[in-house]
Amino acid sequence: MSDIRESLQVIMLKAMDSAREGITISDATQPDNPLIYVNKGFTEMTGYSYEEVVGKNCRFLQGVDTDKSMVRLLHKGIQLHKIVQVEILNYSKTGKAFWNRLSVTPIFDEEGKLLHFIGVQEDVTVQRENQLAAQKTALHKLISETTIQAQERERDQMGKELHDNVNQLLATCRLYLNIATTDEAMRMDMIEQTSALINTAIEEIRKLSRTLVGPRLGEISLKDSLKDLVQSLQKAVPFTISLTCKHLKEVTICQSKQLMLFRIVQEQLNNIIKHAECKNVAINITNQNNSVFLSVKDDGNGFETARTTEGIGLKNMKSRVALENGSLALNTAPGLGCELLITLPL
Repeated sequence: MSDIRESLQVIMLKAMDSAREGITISDATQPDNPLIYVNKGFTEMTGYSYEEVVGKNCRFLQGVDTDKSMVRLLHKGIQLHKIVQVEILNYSKTGKAFWNRLSVTPIFDEEGKLLHFIGVQEDVTVQRENQLAAQKTALHKLISETTIQAQERERDQMGKELHDNVNQLLATCRLYLNIATTDEAMRMDMIEQTSALINTAIEEIRKLSRTLVGPRLGEISLKDSLKDLVQSLQKAVPFTISLTCKHLKEVTICQSKQLMLFRIVQEQLNNIIKHAECKNVAINITNQNNSVFLSVKDDGNGFETARTTEGIGLKNMKSRVALENGSLALNTAPGLGCELLITLPL
């Protein structure tokens, strides 16, 4: 029986030595849980030799971008003497980062005393990169779809504006001019009213052009573009709009991000006009800690996010922000208004 046990131990050791995965054994009875065995798979994966790692805690594989929450989860499992599995970013001897799918299992003696931890490491960098590539593809597809939807909505809006406003103004101008050519007594009055209507039509076209084309960023600043947007809307909306650009350093913000921020403010103001029924809107945009922060807050109706279906406007904003690796949040509740919060890394 003893010979069979010794034979099995030799077979198991050879199996571990030849395994593709990295296998480590640590001594849980010693301070800091040092390694007492690593296989060939581990040395090939990490670039460290057997002699370089035996006697050390396995934390030397961690680095600057290793997720601290994964480290805490790993430590908690070890402290509780439980099996724990994590996917953690580790670093080889050359400094190259790789994703390690790590499983740590405690080993006890017959009396229940903890003796060792066995770790099994698998390099899943390729799988993680493929997953990330698939996520990026899905994101770009979503962005393309929402962009097309937004463009169709803008075309539809432009058509309605042209038909309902500009077309009606011009039709009235034609009517007044017809009267002016046939009724000498009313001629001057009709010409004056036609001139006023033409000026109104010109202003409507300017508003429509500003909405569709956006600001001339590069020619005028983002701050001035937002001021222009606020001033043009303030004349037509029943609420007060305030704009704060304290500590805004536009030189640190690229043109694409500036245009995106302008479009988001424009979109959210449109949402507020349609739904909020508010008295005040506050727009705040600033730089801090290598990021741009945008807040658009109203004191209107608010809503329950869980019960509200996302409209194309919100989807479009989320897609724009995601494309720039930013974050978007909505703080709202029925009767408590709504605050749109955007964070963009620079």
